[in-house]
Amino acid sequence: MSSNGLNIDDDSEGNNITREIYQILPSDNSDLGQVAKHHFETPGKYIRAKIALRSSKYFQICPEVSIKWALAVELMHNASLIHDDICDKTSMRRGRINVRAKFGNQIALIFGDWLIGKSFEQADLAASKSHTIELSSILSFALIKTSLGQSRDLSYQTYPVWNEYLNIASEKTSPLLMLPAEGILKIAQKNEFLEPLQVLFTLLSKCYQIANDMKNIMGTDGEMAALSDLKRKAPNAVVIMFKEDLNEKSQELFNKWIQESNNIDACYWQKRLKESQAFMRTSTVFKRMLEEVHQISASLPEELKQIMLPIMDDLKREEY
Repeated sequence: MSSNGLNIDDDSEGNNITREIYQILPSDNSDLGQVAKHHFETPGKYIRAKIALRSSKYFQICPEVSIKWALAVELMHNASLIHDDICDKTSMRRGRINVRAKFGNQIALIFGDWLIGKSFEQADLAASKSHTIELSSILSFALIKTSLGQSRDLSYQTYPVWNEYLNIASEKTSPLLMLPAEGILKIAQKNEFLEPLQVLFTLLSKCYQIANDMKNIMGTDGEMAALSDLKRKAPNAVVIMFKEDLNEKSQELFNKWIQESNNIDACYWQKRLKESQAFMRTSTVFKRMLEEVHQISASLPEELKQIMLPIMDDLKREEY
């Protein structure tokens, strides 16, 4: 790590994005500057920014435009993470204490709002330089759809059934996952590719949510302990699979525990989940869905395959 807090590794593309982000963050001696520096010291994989940058290269978009759009989508994604941590009342993000836990809910909320504002600023710069007036509109529409999906996720008093879970996962994840490619296609005036990509991103968003849920159960998602979603009574693919495998009496007990304000029986249900086949069953479904993704992507034009590479490479690296 360099003296200014940037993570330096072999990912030159990621390093470039990090440098660009640090150039637009508040100064270190400001209140939000310290918050921003803490959050971006562990910046994540930059999947969305890389989709924007790699697809822009393929469509020969001006680098100055593509980096502005990449920053716009990455900042919006990080804003959604900050707000998710507030809603979920979690303390960890990317393996370390998160902004909410370190600085409090109010500062975290303000920083998330700042990221959204900065995201629209970068989108406007990309729109101005590329003469693409729709960029701010599709950015705002993605935020609206993600917010609606997130609110639906939080509205359940008990766990949704499997198909409802998949729909919610798609609603809250696919808009920001599709966003970087959508913007580049708008800039390149390749609107004919939007519909087939939407089908693929909808399925991919479900895969991503299931993958993240499985990592939570394994304790490899950056939280302090395995099975934290179950302890927090938060929707999780593996937990839903576990619940649906329970007999009627056990399901009644589980639903009753979910709705209780106390967490006395958390260890009991964690033990039962570990002893079940829920994780294996979820992994099987995940692999089947990922195979469907590969089949669909194989039939796509080469242009769309290039756009999908960052996501496909990321999911291939995961082992369950």
